[in-house]
Amino acid sequence: MLERNLMKRNRLLGLVVVFIGSSVLCEVTKPVISQSPMNQDQLVIYRVFLRSYNNGSTARVNLSKLTSTFTKTDAACLQGIELDPTGSYNSTIHMFDSHTTFPGNVHLVDPEEQENAIQQNDPGQAIRQGKDVNGAVEAGFSAGLLTLSEVAFDRNHRYAAMSFSFVCGGLCGHGSTAVFEKKNGKWHQLKRRCGGWVS
Repeated sequence: MLERNLMKRNRLLGLVVVFIGSSVLCEVTKPVISQSPMNQDQLVIYRVFLRSYNNGSTARVNLSKLTSTFTKTDAACLQGIELDPTGSYNSTIHMFDSHTTFPGNVHLVDPEEQENAIQQNDPGQAIRQGKDVNGAVEAGFSAGLLTLSEVAFDRNHRYAAMSFSFVCGGLCGHGSTAVFEKKNGKWHQLKRRCGGWVS
């Protein structure tokens, strides 16, 4: 009995150590906002992506003024592409310059402030309160937040990858990874299956 209690205590202690260790690690690895501007290739890739994402729509897109870090996703998505391991895409983020131009009806927003708008226009809550589905979804999408990750390049800047997420409520959103190739001096988005998520 004593032995069993000691084993339980040691397991519990181990879990506490892992939890504290992971909390400390999260704080240590918090991304830093870069003081240097984005390079031109990164900005061009964002514009190429936004053109594809908008697909000619004139609907407003609320784009986070802060990027997020990029984390490698499923291996099939990046098959044949070796991202530069010396890049800071997984530890540093950027803030978009308010003078940067984007295609379509893109507006830079503060992500924390937009969170309030998302909560107030959450389609799930609106439907539960008796609002019609189409109106609730439209309001949710209008308040949604698109966040683009840092762009990760290969060593030769021939290939690049970035992830994106669009959140419009507790169970409203989608995201994936996009891969790009530079051909004849121009960046093009590749049609690769990169998984993704929808809620």
